[in-house]
Formats: sequence, C-alpha cells, structure tokens
Amino acid sequence: KDRPKNGGPPLTPKERKGSVVKLFVNDLMDISGADYRVDIFETNAVNYGAPQIRERVFFIGNRYG
Repeated sequence: KDRPKNGGPPLTPKERKGSVVKLFVNDLMDISGADYRVDIFETNAVNYGAPQIRERVFFIGNRYG
C-alpha cells in the first residue's frame, strides 16, 4: 500500500486512501449546490446478511430546508 516499500514514489494527496470519495463528494456538491448535505458510510456487507465479506460505501444526500 505504500509505494516507497515497492520502489515507487510516495503517494500524492490525490492518491491517498479516501481521496476519490472526497473528490466525488466535492463534484456532487458543485453540481447540486450548497443546499445539500452528503453523509458517507462505510460498512461491511456481511453485517447485513450478504454472503460476502466486502466493504461497501453508501452516500446519503439530504436537501436542507
């Protein structure tokens, strides 16, 4: 997970864990405006009866007002 251990350059801020999610939320806020709030939840599918041990990300958007 860390490139210096593998002989590559260090990760940039855009490549670090969670950076894609932050970019997605920022783009979503730009499109929809500041009237929305986006909550992000990370959960494991096995906790909800799925026969897989996989992490899932849920985005829940609420409109203010």
